[in-house]
Amino acid sequence: MRVLVLTRFYLNGQTAHVFSLCSRLKELGHDPCLAAANLNHPAYSQWLQARGIKFTTNTRLDLLERLVGRSAFDVIHTHSSHTLDAALDLGRKHRIPVVATCHYLGFQPLSKLAEASKIIVISEEMRESLVLPAEKTVVIENGIDLDPFKLRRRKESIPPRALIAARMTEQKEPGYIQLAQGLVKRGWQVRSVGNWRPAFLGIEYAGWRIDLSEEYQTADLVIGTGRSIREGMAAGAAALVLGDHLDGIVTEENVELLRRCNFSGRALKLAPNEENIAAELDRLVPDHLGRLQEFGFHYARAHFSDKAMAQAVVEVYQSCLPPILSNSSCSFSSETLIRSSTGASANSR
Repeated sequence: MRVLVLTRFYLNGQTAHVFSLCSRLKELGHDPCLAAANLNHPAYSQWLQARGIKFTTNTRLDLLERLVGRSAFDVIHTHSSHTLDAALDLGRKHRIPVVATCHYLGFQPLSKLAEASKIIVISEEMRESLVLPAEKTVVIENGIDLDPFKLRRRKESIPPRALIAARMTEQKEPGYIQLAQGLVKRGWQVRSVGNWRPAFLGIEYAGWRIDLSEEYQTADLVIGTGRSIREGMAAGAAALVLGDHLDGIVTEENVELLRRCNFSGRALKLAPNEENIAAELDRLVPDHLGRLQEFGFHYARAHFSDKAMAQAVVEVYQSCLPPILSNSSCSFSSETLIRSSTGASANSR
């Protein structure tokens, strides 16, 4: 299938998801073309070029019209509220089905989103919270590349290493300051990767990077939300969910609850403070830390594959096409990543 993928570029997990999806679609034999507004980061352009993914940084409607007119796309897949109108206009004019992925709870306007042929939401929380047409809505959780990560028997690091992988905001920062201080007080080595450089805390800082696999592999604990938690677990690190709110350490007992809200901090919605942060950190004694690391690795391999995610997305594309255009050889239902609007697994439909 020829797929036009529309998004607006940000340094965040949404961009990582869209780029990963394009790469996996190409591996599956499809032909994605990415139109990414505000893509002015050379490293990301080089990443796309290295993988042979066609892309443009110009999302003006007249230029997209020309692109669609000469490319005979089968599906348009939009990932941003900023590209939704263009996707719907192009879809109507050229009679191309539009798939829209909703990446955040504050998506507006929902009435426009409901005009898409199919709507992908990234968590059960989102499906239940947003008023969207049930017959069009499918849950496909964000996947990650598991290939770089291997199970390794960790020796206890001295000092233990914590990695903060977060896109910092004013709302998040007070909780992260308390967390970093609590870790340092307990003898942890703390490193921040992303847009947060709190020099006054005296912790290491590495800046924004496309590929954090080596950082994750050397961390004993990863702190963040969403994709950072999934990648940290896949690398065999313990994971602690902290966003605007605190959900705490991911364990075998709470993982399904935290995953339902995409490891966002919204499952428990605890206001982070010195007391509850200390309670979480005090649980990270060496034996328990090792069990958390091994559990996270195996859970990630069972549930977070971006290969399965891409195959699930292809199934959504196929559901929008006339039967003659649907490539049944690529059809795949992933029980762990795609769920119907009723919450049942795809295999139970």
